[in-house]
Amino acid sequence: MSTLKAILIADNRFVSQSQVYPFIKHRVELEKRFGLVFDEVRVAPPGNIGRDVHLGHADVVFIQDRCLDGLEWRGRVDFLQTAREKAKVVLLDSHASTYAGGFRLLQHVDLYVKKSLLKDTSLYGRRYMDGRIHSDYVIREGGLQVDFMGSRILDGIDWNKIVLGWNIGTAERLEREYAGQWYRAVPGGNRTIDIHCRVATAKDPRREWYTFHRESAMKRVRQLQGVYTTIATDVTIPRERYLNELRNSKIAVSPFGWGEICIRDFEAVICGSLLIKPSMEHLETLPDIYKPEDTYIPVRWDFADLREKCLYYLEEEEERMSITRNAQQEYATYFREKVFLRRVEEILRKLHSQ
Repeated sequence: MSTLKAILIADNRFVSQSQVYPFIKHRVELEKRFGLVFDEVRVAPPGNIGRDVHLGHADVVFIQDRCLDGLEWRGRVDFLQTAREKAKVVLLDSHASTYAGGFRLLQHVDLYVKKSLLKDTSLYGRRYMDGRIHSDYVIREGGLQVDFMGSRILDGIDWNKIVLGWNIGTAERLEREYAGQWYRAVPGGNRTIDIHCRVATAKDPRREWYTFHRESAMKRVRQLQGVYTTIATDVTIPRERYLNELRNSKIAVSPFGWGEICIRDFEAVICGSLLIKPSMEHLETLPDIYKPEDTYIPVRWDFADLREKCLYYLEEEEERMSITRNAQQEYATYFREKVFLRRVEEILRKLHSQ
């Protein structure tokens, strides 16, 4: 097997780390299976990536889009075009949501890896307030202020260049915690918290929708206080204390964040809480813990049915525990079957066929 030399240009931020950690973890297997060896280059935007990164004799360049943040549009295009003169270029979209703003760079790369994709690709032809399909809904529903309209993709997009990648569930911190439990959720036991919804809210007035959406979830949970034991607050506590709360919770309510997928979703699974979340039926992603009524419980995006769903699953313990076990198995299967390597295999196959 011939050696395939690669460069992985990565950002240092946590959300970005979840995207590059699988490369590091599977470094030996990537070389053994595919002959892929890579050098890792860290970029801290707004650094001058054109000055700091030397492509050398790479065959493939994997680059996170956040590493281009310090450049104006023309500079981004120039860097990618220069890279393509020497190697195949694979852009790793770091956005947490199905946001399509980065698709503008599609024509300047060989492949584009997205954490999650809209199942109905025609939806990418619409413009969304604040650029996201869920922010658009919340802004319209709440009659809120909007920062910008965006995210509509260009006509004639080459869908063959777009590959479904892996989401924040692959973060090193999450996998280490889960592996430490032998990829099993914390047992049900005698949990004393009925509903848990400790979530952050934004301080940025231009992102009013983020706070509005999350406060809507907390408000619904608070309506059950006095009858059930609930935690519904945006007060931040130390991480281990927060995880202990989840380990002691029957239900974890997880609103959308900047993206539809939140790290809290996977923390709930690891801690053995039933994940209740706004419906995720509009997207596809991996690891996929979003199978309705099988691995999580979907609710309406305005949380109108949240009370009803919480009450039902608090009473139906056996059904609740069955769903939490299914979620645990689904998440564990992603790691045990090394699905990340399948994604890389598809990327390399597509590059080879170009």
